[in-house]
Amino acid sequence: MKKIELNGTQLKSIALATMAADHFAVAFLEPWGPAWLTLRLIGRLAFPLYCFLLTEGFCHTRSVGRYLMRLGIFALLSEIPFDWMNGEGPLTFSHQNVFFTLFLGLAALWGLVWFMNRQQPVTAVLWCGAMAVLAGVCRTDYGAAGVILIVLLYYFREDPSRRLALGYGVLLLGAGTMEFTAIGSFFLLEFYNGERGRGPRQLFYWLYPLHLLAFAAIRMLFAG
Repeated sequence: MKKIELNGTQLKSIALATMAADHFAVAFLEPWGPAWLTLRLIGRLAFPLYCFLLTEGFCHTRSVGRYLMRLGIFALLSEIPFDWMNGEGPLTFSHQNVFFTLFLGLAALWGLVWFMNRQQPVTAVLWCGAMAVLAGVCRTDYGAAGVILIVLLYYFREDPSRRLALGYGVLLLGAGTMEFTAIGSFFLLEFYNGERGRGPRQLFYWLYPLHLLAFAAIRMLFAG
């Protein structure tokens, strides 16, 4: 029997679909109803997949600076649609979108490698801790736990057992017990074949703010 394999594009597609299901529940369904709970639990698969793909991108990018700039731009573009989708006014700063978390996670990896290459492990740990604290203070999606998860997925990228135990533990402790279904993401990573896959890379970036904007517009239309 042929072994199941998933490339990067396929993992991104799974992450996008589960994230959209999660956001649909937030935008349109009554909290804690059966449908809301089901879709939100499905949505827990998305974030670990995005974090893993970020670490893959970090390992293969030719310019971390341009990668950071791209994440920062989409974080800013997505913030107003994110606030509207969550039923808040624009730029309330009470909860920031996940691109900010990914931005800080990538910054943590950049500093981690830079300091480790200069034989400064303590400074590397402090740098990653500072990025995690900043995510918590800024109240980005998944906060400090999100940044720590990114660092762990990178550091233990060749050790699936520790990646599962530590990464999953951080999610449960840092983001809440509702993250228990996120374990499915770690099992999906076992099928990753290391290939990027085909597909327009920029499309996955644009689909995040666009689907938030669409959900927000539909929500405001029916509310009015």
